[in-house]
Amino acid sequence: LVSRRALGLVVSLTMIAVTIAGVAVSVTDPRQFSNAWEGWWWASTTVTTVGYGDLVPTSVAGRCVAVVLMFTGIGLVSILTAAIASALVSR
Repeated sequence: LVSRRALGLVVSLTMIAVTIAGVAVSVTDPRQFSNAWEGWWWASTTVTTVGYGDLVPTSVAGRCVAVVLMFTGIGLVSILTAAIASALVSR
């Protein structure tokens, strides 16, 4: 039960981080990201480390959002992976 709560919390935090970063990058770099959906797409590919490269921030503020998302995303995805592995091992 604790690992399910932790897993749910990490998934929620990851989705919140992706959503906030997607909106933030569309606000700080509107020439590159014309709407929040494009920002969300970019944030999703960034946090999952897929990084297609179809959309990239070009403004200084957009790049700052990117750096924060990268470090936050690495931490959250690592915790998510660890929580899933822990749940599998405990079974």
